[in-house]
Amino acid sequence: MSARVFILIMNLLSLCWRIAAMRLADIQRKRPLPAEVADVFEPGRYQTYLDYTADNRKFFLVKSILSIIITTALYFSPVFTVIERMAGGNAYLIFLLTLLLFSVIDTVLETVFDWYDTFRIEERYGLNKKDGREFCKDAVIDSVTGLVLMGALGMILAFFGEHLPVWIGPGGAGLPKALFIGLVIAAVTAAFIVMVMLISYRIMKLRYTFTPLEEGPLREKIMQLQEGAKKQVRIINIYNESKKSTSKNAFLLKVFR
Repeated sequence: MSARVFILIMNLLSLCWRIAAMRLADIQRKRPLPAEVADVFEPGRYQTYLDYTADNRKFFLVKSILSIIITTALYFSPVFTVIERMAGGNAYLIFLLTLLLFSVIDTVLETVFDWYDTFRIEERYGLNKKDGREFCKDAVIDSVTGLVLMGALGMILAFFGEHLPVWIGPGGAGLPKALFIGLVIAAVTAAFIVMVMLISYRIMKLRYTFTPLEEGPLREKIMQLQEGAKKQVRIINIYNESKKSTSKNAFLLKVFR
């Protein structure tokens, strides 16, 4: 089986997995809300939420299928041969040109679909408060951040791909040498993960202004909900989403602090 066919099969399996997960989520959403959170949504508002997720599901399917079609067309085209010829066989340049190609295609696709999602679906349900300027700002930040992180990861992988055969040598690596190489790769990987977390945290600080959640009924209820959990929430911050959306947003973030 060629690598292209294998990648196509994996993409199709990934899509099937996500569709199955969405189906399970739909089944769960049709059940009555648990008593602990039943007061979060009014019945009419919860039905609106279900309608919104149903529209998003259709939107996701169209987007995913189109993405697979474009990716498959690229994989079975001579574009990679052209890139290799342009780069003269240089692994780093091949990666950069490939990353640039996929980034441009992905950015165009994501921007078009995000625009429709923001100014059509979210507008329909009164969720969007972004204007075109705010949308473009977020799109640029996301695209540049993704390109930088993927570029850094690719350079690391290309470096190891180029040097591992030299480090191992024609006779193979003994246990001490193999252990040392493994530790180096693990250390570089850990450093990259920490870098990604810190950059992501700084990017959020650029997009939002976080302030501590004051003492009150909301904080008390959150603390009660996590009683008995193995992992406890240490810091609860809030940010002003009113310029971008009317929906409530919450997420967990783990950083080294």
